[in-house]
Amino acid sequence: MPNGSLTGFKEKCQVNLDKLHQAGMSVSVVKDDKVIFCEGFGFRDVDQKLNMNEKTLLPIGSATKSFTASGVLMLQDEGLVDIDKPLHDYMPELVFQDHAANAEITARDLLCHRTGLPRHDYLWVLRPNIGRRELVESIRKLEPSAPFRSRWQYNNLMFASAGYLIEKLTGTRWEDWTRERIFEPLGMKRATFNCEDSVIDGNFALAYQRDSKTHDLNPVTYSRVTANGPAGSINASADELTRWLRFNLGKGTFGGDELLKAATFPQLTSPNIAYTLYPWEYPETLSMGYGLGWFVDCYRGKTLVWHGGNVNGSTAMVAFMPELNIGMTSQVNTGGSALPIATMYDAFDRLMGYADAKDWGEEIGKAMDAFRGKAEEERKNKADKRKPTRTAREFSDFEGTYRNDPYGTVKVQAKDDQQTIVLLEGRHEFENWHYDVFSAHIKLEMSETDVEVNFLTGQSGDIEALEIQVEGPPVKPIRFNKEAKQ
Repeated sequence: MPNGSLTGFKEKCQVNLDKLHQAGMSVSVVKDDKVIFCEGFGFRDVDQKLNMNEKTLLPIGSATKSFTASGVLMLQDEGLVDIDKPLHDYMPELVFQDHAANAEITARDLLCHRTGLPRHDYLWVLRPNIGRRELVESIRKLEPSAPFRSRWQYNNLMFASAGYLIEKLTGTRWEDWTRERIFEPLGMKRATFNCEDSVIDGNFALAYQRDSKTHDLNPVTYSRVTANGPAGSINASADELTRWLRFNLGKGTFGGDELLKAATFPQLTSPNIAYTLYPWEYPETLSMGYGLGWFVDCYRGKTLVWHGGNVNGSTAMVAFMPELNIGMTSQVNTGGSALPIATMYDAFDRLMGYADAKDWGEEIGKAMDAFRGKAEEERKNKADKRKPTRTAREFSDFEGTYRNDPYGTVKVQAKDDQQTIVLLEGRHEFENWHYDVFSAHIKLEMSETDVEVNFLTGQSGDIEALEIQVEGPPVKPIRFNKEAKQ
């Protein structure tokens, strides 16, 4: 390994935190099975000026997926599942519209996002109280957008299904099993599976969203992740995440105990399918593929294994370089932040002997701002095509309850201003775009999109349904039929 050190790293973390106008950040770095850095920066509570530290609990979002993938492989070690055998032998509740997927899909396919299904995230967003089994059973009603195993499509529902598989095989809730088989052996005593428990702990970061124009930090509510927990519900501190890094750098061994067989571990970090994620590229990095719950890249000629996490008001990064026996975590209580990625590259550059070779805070920050700027430009271009005709209906005509199976119900209420309606359980306001079409700008994890609601008229002249285009073509808009008033 090149002769490198973390000299100047602490100062760089603070500089980037300030430069990118983030609330707070916690960072840990592990090398050769030892913790060589673990500190907090900024505030976990901006108004109260409560400092972030290495013991502050924050969501790790989708970095949870690596825990779920490891759990499935632990059960393979026990002979309870073969991740390359069809899942219908283990979990007949999971059914797909694609006949090939139905016959051949395996746990490996779930864990590397190659099922043919797009995200369909609104299924769990619209139904926050749906049970895990019901969520899995709902997948049979979701339209695919690509042939089975033909391309990588990130899908939280597949990791929820993998968590349900653990429950089917063990008779234990995924949360309880993960605590017993992973958290407890690693000594992750304070890690939680929901923000409510983290708040009770006391040392928990509040969530913020940064206004891209004013840089103001606005408090937001953390996402509530329940049935979809195996895809993104874990909250942990930087100091406890160092134990997760050591487990992975130890190839399934921690403190001398083998939690996952050494012969099994490489399946987690071996690419299964090519992926495309960010709309930017750098010469230092080459995408190699998606493993099982991990992205796998080549960084400056060495293997980089990583997974980010994004929930409302929080961004995380967990990463390690197995050939160099180094790893790091970065958690920021600001949504959609460039800081965890920049901190990852900066830490590894210093340990590889490339300190300050590139200003990653500047590079990633500009790239994300450019991405958002392009999206804003597309919104403006779309607005130029807007028809200058408002709906001729009374806004009360749109009110009511609309139902779709499996997406559940949405309630529509008219606001007093006669310009907007409220739906998606009251979380979003939709402005009348033109005619009977309404539009809202919605942020979901890393994606921001304009969602349109098109109200459909029946032969009677009354509103009979609404359609929402929640996935891109070829997936058809989701139709919600209006229920008769009781």
